[in-house]
Amino acid sequence: MKIPFRILVAAIGLAASLGCAAQSYPSKPVHLIVPYPAGGTLDVVARTLQNELVKEFGQPIIVENIGGAGGRIGIAQAARAAPDGYTVLMISDSYAVDPIIYKDLPYDPWKDLVPVSLVTRAPLVAMASNALPANDIKELVAYAKANPGKVDFGSPGIGQASHLTGELFAQAAGVSMVHVPYKGGAGAQADLLGGNLQLYWGSTPYAKTVASSGKVKLLGQAGKKRSPALPNVKTLAEQGFESIEVYAWFGLMAPARTPPDIVARWQSELVKVARVPAVATRLNELGFEVVMNSPEEFKTLILAEHNKWAQLIKTAKISLQ
Repeated sequence: MKIPFRILVAAIGLAASLGCAAQSYPSKPVHLIVPYPAGGTLDVVARTLQNELVKEFGQPIIVENIGGAGGRIGIAQAARAAPDGYTVLMISDSYAVDPIIYKDLPYDPWKDLVPVSLVTRAPLVAMASNALPANDIKELVAYAKANPGKVDFGSPGIGQASHLTGELFAQAAGVSMVHVPYKGGAGAQADLLGGNLQLYWGSTPYAKTVASSGKVKLLGQAGKKRSPALPNVKTLAEQGFESIEVYAWFGLMAPARTPPDIVARWQSELVKVARVPAVATRLNELGFEVVMNSPEEFKTLILAEHNKWAQLIKTAKISLQ
């Protein structure tokens, strides 16, 4: 089929304009949406990157906190934004799980946004109340087998990372544990510190904070290798559970149809910022490993996480209602 000359001219003009736009980008402030309230861990990571990103882009990077509905309100706003590179979005690992839990998301996670890069990750850590007679994972398994159904673990809610990790561990260990869902992490964490909850799977930054209190014990971390933030805490692999590897992670997304050159520019600038000693040191101090990768690699990670948790929910017959 012969393409009309006017359509060819229009297509060439559009391509040229997109190329010019990418070259001059950014020419105004960029909004970086954090879909949670200010002060949270994701917000801290975003603001740690902010100043160096301003230097690289030569324009203000405005961190915009849009909380509510477990991050879904902010994500939906980013999904509706113009795909011109002036709105980008930080997401957490819940992005891969939400499509399993919620059938009426106000956005399509696979079509409305495109991956830019994974930014940071931190292994989840098994934290136990001092009242639980176990000092490592092997002792936890032995105690749980001797006391079926008498070990409880809490989470911020059904389907959250803490919940799914607890279920994954119980399945791998062949033990029966009782899940106690809370309305948010604060209640679960308060009960753990108060001795009213026996076990909680939390992120490395939180585990590092509470470990100094002396009110909890860190039984093991679910990373491939020990986190530098918790060098004395053995991995689950070191304690006989090589198959369990779970991280809390944060990454950057952009609205679908954002020009590929702009997506590539963001990925490139993130890599540069990650190499700044002050940024890397700050994120490592918080308990995060800095991991910048390609859009394709980040997309693969999101899909793998989604499929892993979907399979667990099916095989473990976890009710999400």
